[in-house]
Amino acid sequence: MKKVCIILLFMSISILYGVFLTSCHEMKSLDNEKNEGNVHVHSFNGKYLFDENAHWQECSCGTKSEMIHHSFKSDHMMQIGYIVNEKQICSVCQYEVPLSSHQHTYSNSWSYDESIHYHKATCEHTEERTSVEAHTFSAWMVITAATEEHPGVQKRICKSCNYEQEKEIPALLHQHTYSNSWSYDESVHYHKATCEHAEERTSVEAHTFSTWMVVTESTEEHPGIQKRVCKSCNYEQQKEIPALEHRHVFSNEWIVDVEPSCEISGSKSRHCITCGEKTDRIEFPASGHSYTLWQVDCLPTVTSSGVLKRVCQKNCTHEEIYVLPHLNESDYQYELIEPTCEMSGFEQYIFLLDDQEIEVVNELAATGHQPNVIWDFDDRTHWTTCKECKIIIDDLEHEFDDNDTCTICGYIHNLGTPGLYYILTGDGSSYAVEKYFGIDLIVEIPEKHNNLPVTRICEDAFYKQNIVEVQLPSTMLKIGERAFSQCFKLSKINFPDGLVEIGNSAFSSCFELKEVGFPNTLQFIGDSAFSGCFKLKELNLPDSVVSIGASAFNACQGAETIKISKNVNYIGSMAFQSCFDVTLVEIPGTVKVLNSATFAHCNSLETVIVSEGVEELSKYVFGECKSLKEIVLPKSLTQIADGAFDNCETLHTIYFTGVKSQWDNLVATGFKNYNCSPKVYTYSITKPLGNGNYWYYDENQNITKW
Repeated sequence: MKKVCIILLFMSISILYGVFLTSCHEMKSLDNEKNEGNVHVHSFNGKYLFDENAHWQECSCGTKSEMIHHSFKSDHMMQIGYIVNEKQICSVCQYEVPLSSHQHTYSNSWSYDESIHYHKATCEHTEERTSVEAHTFSAWMVITAATEEHPGVQKRICKSCNYEQEKEIPALLHQHTYSNSWSYDESVHYHKATCEHAEERTSVEAHTFSTWMVVTESTEEHPGIQKRVCKSCNYEQQKEIPALEHRHVFSNEWIVDVEPSCEISGSKSRHCITCGEKTDRIEFPASGHSYTLWQVDCLPTVTSSGVLKRVCQKNCTHEEIYVLPHLNESDYQYELIEPTCEMSGFEQYIFLLDDQEIEVVNELAATGHQPNVIWDFDDRTHWTTCKECKIIIDDLEHEFDDNDTCTICGYIHNLGTPGLYYILTGDGSSYAVEKYFGIDLIVEIPEKHNNLPVTRICEDAFYKQNIVEVQLPSTMLKIGERAFSQCFKLSKINFPDGLVEIGNSAFSSCFELKEVGFPNTLQFIGDSAFSGCFKLKELNLPDSVVSIGASAFNACQGAETIKISKNVNYIGSMAFQSCFDVTLVEIPGTVKVLNSATFAHCNSLETVIVSEGVEELSKYVFGECKSLKEIVLPKSLTQIADGAFDNCETLHTIYFTGVKSQWDNLVATGFKNYNCSPKVYTYSITKPLGNGNYWYYDENQNITKW
C-alpha cells in the first residue's frame, strides 16, 4: 500500500510539472504576442500569486499574466491535485482549501471564457470547475483582408474547446494608381492619377513636337492652317498661315451694272472673279417708254369728252393721257345691236388710236315679249308664244266644259290611255307620242290627237316602262329609237299596216316579247331593233323589207325560223347572231355582201342556201355554227373572207353553182382558215364524163349528186 502511494505521489508531481511548463509557455507566448512590436518584453519569474478563485504571475512592471482558476484534485487517481490531511491543494500555486465530504459532478462538455476552458459543475455547487486549462490556439487565419479603406479581420480557434478569438488587421497604407494613357496641356504631358487623388501626376515631361505640317493651304480669301504633333502623347498644336496677297483676275463676260430705264442710260463692265472689282465700263442709252394699251379712264358721252390713259410698262409712274371726242358717228365707227324680247341691245362706238380700237358701248333695254293671240296646246295644258322669239309665255291647264272642250283654247279632249304626252311633228301635220307618264300596264295610243293623226313614237318614249301590252293605231308610220327598249314585261304589241320603220334598239331587251307580226308595209328595221328578245319564235320578214340593221335580231335565242325578205339589199353585221334554234336559212340574191358574223353562233343551223347575186361573204359570217353540215354557194361570189366558216367543224359539203375553174379562182382569193374540210361539189346540168364531184337540181328542185 505504501508503495502504491509513493507511485501516485510521483505521478502527480510529474503531471503538475508538465502543467506548469505548459502554462508558462502559453502565457509567455501570449505575452510575446501582445508585446509584439513593443520595446519592453515582460518577464515572469515563475512565482504564482493567488486568491480563493484563481492564480497568476506578475512582471516586474506590474503587468499580470492571464488569471487561471485553481485546479484541485478529485477522488480519481488520474485527476490533477492530491489530498493531504483532508485538504484540497491547487496543483499549480499550492493554494489550500478544506476538503469537503461532498463529491462534485461535472459536465462532459467544455465551458470557456477569453483565457481558459473547463468542465463546469452540474451539482448544486455550480461555481465549481475542474480540468481548468489555458486555451491552445491554432495559427491566425485571415477572414477579411485589410484594404486601404478598411482594416481586416483574423481569427484563431482553441484546439480543445473550439473557442474562437478575433483581432483586427490594420488598414493598408494608400498607394496612388495612374492611367496608362497620356494627359496633356499646352506645355507638358503626364500620366494622371486614377485614384481619389486626381490632382496627382507622374512622368511629367515637356512636349517633343514633329515639324510643322500644312493642313489647309492659304488663299487670297482665307488664311491657311498648319499643325505639329507631340511624338509621345499625340497632342496637336495649330497656328495660322497668313492669307495670300490678292491679284485681280477679270472675267471675259460682260455684266450689266445698271439696267437702262425709260429715261436713264445703263452700263456694263467686266468684274474680277474673286473680289468683284470692275473694269472696262461701257454705257448704253436709255430704252425709251413701252406703254400698255390705252385704257378708258373716263367714258365719253354724246355731250362730253372722255379720257384715255396708258402707263409705261417699265416704270408705272410714267403715264400718258389722251382726250376722246364726244360720241358721234364721224369720229367713231358706229354699230347698233337691236334689243330682243329678253336681251338688251347695244350701241357700239369704236375709236381708232395708235392702231388700237377703243370701244364704248351703250346698253339698250330689252323690248319685252309680244304675246301671240293664238293658243297652242297639248292634252294637259295650253299656252301662248311670243310673236318675236316664239318662247312660251303662259302655260295653263285646260278648263273643260261639258263637251270636253277647253273654254280658253278650244282643245277637244281625246281618247287614249291617260299619261300620254304628244308633240307636233316637224311639218305640223301630225302628232308624235313624246313620253308616257301613266300607270296603266296596257297602253292604247289613239289614232288622232287634237284632230291630227298620231303617226310616230318618239325615241325613249316608253323606255324601261313596266307595260305589258301596247295597241298601236293604224295611222302609225314610225317607231323611234329605244322607244320600248328594256320594257322587260312587254309581251304583246301589234304592228299595223302602214308601219314603215322600226328604229334602232326600239324593242331591245324586251325579254317577254314572244310574237310579232311584221306588216307588208315595213321597209326598215334598225340596228339592235329586237336584240335580246329571247322568246321571239318566228322571224318572218315580209318582202317589203329592204334593210335589216346590225344586230337587229342578235340573241333572239328562241327563234326557230328565219324568213328573209326577197327584196332586202342590206343585212348588217351580227344581224342574226346567236339565234340558237334556227336550222335553215335562205339568203336572197339582192344582198350583195353578207357582213361579218351575220349568222355566227347559230348553234342549230344545218343548211344554208346563198342565192345567186351574193358577191361577198365577210369574216366570221358563219363562225361557230357547230351544226352546219352543207351550204349552197352561188357562182356570183367573188370573195370569201378568211375565217368565214371558222370552227364549223361539221361542215362536210359545199354545193357550188359554178364550174370547177370558177371555184378554183374563188379559193385562191382567200377561202381558208375555217377549221373544217368540206367536200366541194361543182354544178353540172348534165352528167359529167370525167372524174370529179358534181351536183344538179332534180325536177323537184332538190339537190342531187351525180
